[in-house]
Amino acid sequence: MESSQKLKKSYDHVIIGYNFASLMFARELAIKNQSFCLLDAQHIGNTAFKMIPSLDKKVFTRLPMNSLIDESKLSPLVGLWGEMSAASGPPLIFDKGQFKSFMGFGDHKVDSMDAVSYFCQVQYARFHRTPEEAWSSAEALVQEHLFLDQEITDISYHTGKVENVTLNGKTIVSGESFHFFDRLPFLFEKIGPEVKKLASQMGKLKWFSSVSLIIHHLNPPATFETDQLYLLKGAKEQACLGVFSRFGDEVISRWESYLPAELTVDPETTGMTLREIKKQVRRAFYQENTDSSDPEHIMIQNQVFADMEKADLKTGKVNNFNNLFVYTALSGREFGWAHDGYLGFHAAQVFVSSEKKDAESLIDVAAPSAPC
Repeated sequence: MESSQKLKKSYDHVIIGYNFASLMFARELAIKNQSFCLLDAQHIGNTAFKMIPSLDKKVFTRLPMNSLIDESKLSPLVGLWGEMSAASGPPLIFDKGQFKSFMGFGDHKVDSMDAVSYFCQVQYARFHRTPEEAWSSAEALVQEHLFLDQEITDISYHTGKVENVTLNGKTIVSGESFHFFDRLPFLFEKIGPEVKKLASQMGKLKWFSSVSLIIHHLNPPATFETDQLYLLKGAKEQACLGVFSRFGDEVISRWESYLPAELTVDPETTGMTLREIKKQVRRAFYQENTDSSDPEHIMIQNQVFADMEKADLKTGKVNNFNNLFVYTALSGREFGWAHDGYLGFHAAQVFVSSEKKDAESLIDVAAPSAPC
């Protein structure tokens, strides 16, 4: 889904990155008839959703999990997502031929330990609607403002104000305000001279990308639990997380493993990661009877995790710039598509509210949570 219109030269709001947070942010702007464009460097097939031909359906490509949160935070969005309920139970691991509750990594070293640990909770939040349903109900409102395959190649600024961004090396788009939901390393590389301390901290962060595998199980495993998080520990300091889901009578599983971002550009390393994911799924659910005809869909998603607590980044307005805003759920300890949507919705209230607000208050409004 993408706009059939052409990009204009100028907007009130220029939004970079297409995900649940930016979608909900854009949705609020659309409802208030504000001028904006929503840009993403990738084609929709490489972002939050992927079309699964054998299902004839677009499927959320990340793990459909949410950490447990205060329901009152999400009350404005219950109409979109449905009621929330709590679910308990740690991840399950496969060890010595049987599934067991995850009790910790022990001596098993995992390179992406921080990213994996985000999911190793004992309580989760579940919603009546799936992320697919939540996404589609909002996407139609922003379609005419959405422009894909728009790689940001330059950012121009002057005296504390971003003036424009250059797309694909040729198209220049200016705006009154710029909202980054993506491409944070690139952003701070470009504005580094103006925010030296923060840019230095951002430059030292270790970013992880994810290698994801979606399997449409034409012949589902004999034993599995839907909506249960599985943590399969393989070789080479890897671990993969997975969830089984049902779409009517059809069963899919979504698996995700993390690699240092610089390694996902190497096809050989990425291939090794995928082979390890498949090996662990076969070992846990099929043993030697895997049906290799099950459709598989591979996703590589760049720079999806970094430990933001190592940088003085507040979700909201960037110091030294009066029209530049950064939003990332990585600044808190909550995770999941619902948290991202909550972040975008509340951030937008600063710009769509009938009450005049100081943009500085965006830091408090948009922050997803206090770190715990």
